[in-house]
Amino acid sequence: MSTNDVPATGSWVGVVFFQGEDADRVLDYINKHGTQGAVEYLSNWDYGDETTNAATANGEIHLDISGGMLDHTVEHGSYVLSHNPHLGHVALYRRIDPTPETTAFAVPELEPTPEQDRTSGRSVRDASWYQQSRRPDTASSPARGLGL
Repeated sequence: MSTNDVPATGSWVGVVFFQGEDADRVLDYINKHGTQGAVEYLSNWDYGDETTNAATANGEIHLDISGGMLDHTVEHGSYVLSHNPHLGHVALYRRIDPTPETTAFAVPELEPTPEQDRTSGRSVRDASWYQQSRRPDTASSPARGLGL
């Protein structure tokens, strides 16, 4: 896969993500040793099943690896390296075989809660706090509402 190609969809686990000074060191490494050398270097942060299990438990299984317009994405074996020298970040992902455990977290449920407006998805506050107050001893008095 060449630079800037987005890999096919599937299940991907994030192995490592660097930004700032940490990313600058890896970006320098990419310039000196190429992307394959960087993948070999960054794969030292991959602990196999432990990495996959942690990502699964945290709901961090990706169905695709999408990047910005300036991101460079390169696939080497079962890894995908995504880096952006302009924004200063580097990430390494590993392809995983989909299992019921990993796919259970891949697409979170996005059903709105009863407090959300089902058409816009925005939260709707309970309007009762400003509704008219009726105490038993003032039931016959005029209702009060909000005023400026």
